[in-house]
Amino acid sequence: MLQAGCDQCQVATTFNVSESHIQKWNRFQTLGRVSRRYGGGRQRVTMLHQDRFLVIQARRHRFGNVTTLRNDLQNASGTRVSTQTVRNRLHDAGLRAHRPAIRVLLTRRHIQERLDFAHLHLHWTIADREPVLFTDEFRFCIDFTDRRARVWRLPKERFHPDNVAEHDRYGGGSIMVWAGISLRQRTELHVINNGTLTAQRYRDEILAVHVRPYAGAIGPDFLLMDDDATTHRACIVQEYLQRETIERMDWPARSPDLNPIEHV
Repeated sequence: MLQAGCDQCQVATTFNVSESHIQKWNRFQTLGRVSRRYGGGRQRVTMLHQDRFLVIQARRHRFGNVTTLRNDLQNASGTRVSTQTVRNRLHDAGLRAHRPAIRVLLTRRHIQERLDFAHLHLHWTIADREPVLFTDEFRFCIDFTDRRARVWRLPKERFHPDNVAEHDRYGGGSIMVWAGISLRQRTELHVINNGTLTAQRYRDEILAVHVRPYAGAIGPDFLLMDDDATTHRACIVQEYLQRETIERMDWPARSPDLNPIEHV
């Protein structure tokens, strides 16, 4: 039947056997064996030393992209490969592309000041930390812009009204709040409405309303911790703190991770 031109599926149906039986029989008639010979597959484009070159270049230039690595390999060895081949070689070595971690930009002066601050407060006890009020303000964006939210939908439902999020490309609404925490207490959450926080508003709405009563409740050992923002270091703010005998804690610049309220 095969010699007459019938296909293997038709022959398998006629004899009520699986098609693989006919394939094996046909392979035995052609090659003299039933088992399939292992094929060599597609030949690798890069050699082992070229793979090591890609890994070394990726480690030297951590922020380089695969196109740059491909060009470096071509310039060094003359071998032309695709960007997917570069990714495959890096994946074989355990290197995968991730978003870099973000940290605060610190100069040598900032590092030294942070180290001095740590040495100064290294042996502080619980009693030393208790009168410190850690404060900060933060602006929350209430616009749907982070693109982290996901929607469950079927294919071809991308533009269904229930699956579409509104976005103002010129900026959406936001809200700024201020709060303070200490070892055993906390202040009320203050919402800063109608504009931005200026030095005068900081003095009248926050220091006079929240910080001064809090300092009176703590006692003469009270310490105010606020960052080095321009609003906090204005002359009218300095004069108010001196008049109310509120002592401010010395704080190194660019040290948000040292402030525990940053994690709240």
